[in-house]
Amino acid sequence: MNSFTYLFDLPAYQAYRHPQRASGGVWRQGIKEEISSAQLVKLVQTIATQLLEKGIKKGDRVIILTDRYNLKWLAIDMAIMATGAISTPLHHPVKEKEFDLILKRIEPTILIHTSDVEMNNHSGFTRILMDDLFSSEYALLEKDSIRLEEIRSTLNPDDCATIVHTSGSSGEPRAVSLSHKNVVSNVMSVL
Repeated sequence: MNSFTYLFDLPAYQAYRHPQRASGGVWRQGIKEEISSAQLVKLVQTIATQLLEKGIKKGDRVIILTDRYNLKWLAIDMAIMATGAISTPLHHPVKEKEFDLILKRIEPTILIHTSDVEMNNHSGFTRILMDDLFSSEYALLEKDSIRLEEIRSTLNPDDCATIVHTSGSSGEPRAVSLSHKNVVSNVMSVL
């Protein structure tokens, strides 16, 4: 892969151009977590396949609400996009009133969250613990890779990739939709 069109293509693009033992890392409180390009590609595909098996499809909105940002969060974000769904990451903590507003506006298919994020008041939504996507013994099969490639072929660079929210410091948070093309153009300018 000598080019990329979608943000979730970036790990494969990097693995092709510069295969590295450590293509990404998080260093927190003396603990170093690293992942290779090839591992990140496989992780994104594995999570995307699990999301598809949970019924996620193109155009669905998936909220990620976590109290920790790491390589797993990155893989989930890319996996959501690889299914054709729209990633909607939220910054923790979210005020209850703002969270209710966002839930009504976004109408997510699934909420992915960490165990330390309080979700008791939101029982009407399908929820997945972030760690459950990683503790699974799911083995990626060739048919899974083919399915993901078929989904990729139905996507358009102008499709919505993510919905981010403003801080709401001057009122309620505003939703901002960004296409794959929006995000990739920024990445390309950095490269």
